[in-house]
Amino acid sequence: MFLGLQVLRFLAATSITLYHAIHYALTMEIVPSGWIDHSPTILSSGVTVFFALSGFLMAKMAEDSTPLRFLSRRLLRIYPPFLTAIGITVGSKLLIWGSAPQFDSVVVLSLFPPGGPIPYPLGVEWSLVYEVFFYLVVSGLCTLPTTMARQAFIAAWTIAIVVANELFTRSVTTMLPGPGQISFSYINLAFIAGMCGWWLRARAEGFCVPLLVAGLIAIATAHTISADQHWLARHLISVLGATLLVVSASTLQATGWVSRRSPLVMLGDGSYGIYLLHVPIITIIFAICATKGFVIVLAGIAAAIVFGAAYGVMEFNLYRKVIYRIEMRPLTTATAAAEQSG
Repeated sequence: MFLGLQVLRFLAATSITLYHAIHYALTMEIVPSGWIDHSPTILSSGVTVFFALSGFLMAKMAEDSTPLRFLSRRLLRIYPPFLTAIGITVGSKLLIWGSAPQFDSVVVLSLFPPGGPIPYPLGVEWSLVYEVFFYLVVSGLCTLPTTMARQAFIAAWTIAIVVANELFTRSVTTMLPGPGQISFSYINLAFIAGMCGWWLRARAEGFCVPLLVAGLIAIATAHTISADQHWLARHLISVLGATLLVVSASTLQATGWVSRRSPLVMLGDGSYGIYLLHVPIITIIFAICATKGFVIVLAGIAAAIVFGAAYGVMEFNLYRKVIYRIEMRPLTTATAAAEQSG
C-alpha cells in the first residue's frame, strides 16, 4: 500500500532539486546569460505536493494515535535528520573554505516561525517550519474522538484562514511567517486539501488515470497564471492539482504499477535526505568547480540526488530501528510510507 506515494515523493523531491539547480546556476553564473530568465516555477510545485502528501498521511496517522505518540514520532522523524544535515553542511563549508555562514541558531534549529527573512543554512527550512506547525495542529486533532469532529475542526480552520486573509489583505500569508501569522497563512491550505484527500480517498478507486491527468493539468494551468496579479487563484489551483496527484498515487491501481523492489520506491525512502541536502550540495559544487557550463549543472543535480538519497535512506532506516526498539514491533508497509512523510 502507498507505493505510488513513494514514487510521487521522489518525483516531488527531484522537481525541487531541478528548480534550485537552475536557480543557482543562473544566480552563480554557471550557465550563459540569456539562456533562460529564471527557473521554471512549475518545478517548485514539488513543495505543494509534499504538503498535500503530508496532509494526506497525517490524517491517516491521526486516526489511531494519541497526541503524545503522534507528536513524539513526528518530531523524531523531522529533527534528527534536519540537525544532522545542518551539521554536514556547516562542517563541509568549514572544511572547504575555513568558514561557514552565521545564523540564528535558536530560531533556525528549533524551526520556530522566524517572522521575517533570516539566513538558513539548508535553504529549505521555511517549509519545515510549516510542516512542524502542522504537526502541532494534528496532534491536537488526535484528542478529538471522531473523524467528523476532526473534519469540523479543519473546516473551521479553513474559514478562519480565509477570513483572516481577507480582513488583513493577505498580510498573514508569507513564506517566513511569525508566530501570530502562521496559523492563518493560505499556505496551510495544501495540508488541509491533503487531509480532505485522505477522507475522500475511497471514492478515488478506479479513477487513478483521470485524477493523474487532471492533477497535471491543474498544476500546469496554475503556472500560467500571474503570481503578482492572481496569487491566490494560482495557489488554489496548484493545491488542487497536487492533491489530485496524491490521491491518484494512493489508489490500488497506482500501487499495482510499482514493484516493492523498484528503485523509485527506494529513492522515495531517500526523498527527505534529497530535500534537506540538495541546495548545499548544488551550491558547493557550483562554487568549487573551476569550469562552468551545463555539464556542471547536470553534475550538481546528479550529486544532489545520489548523495541526498543515500543520506535519506540511511537516516530513514535508522529511524525505523529506533521506532522498533521503542515499540518492539516493525513498521508495516503502509505505516512506513506515512512515517516517511517529511
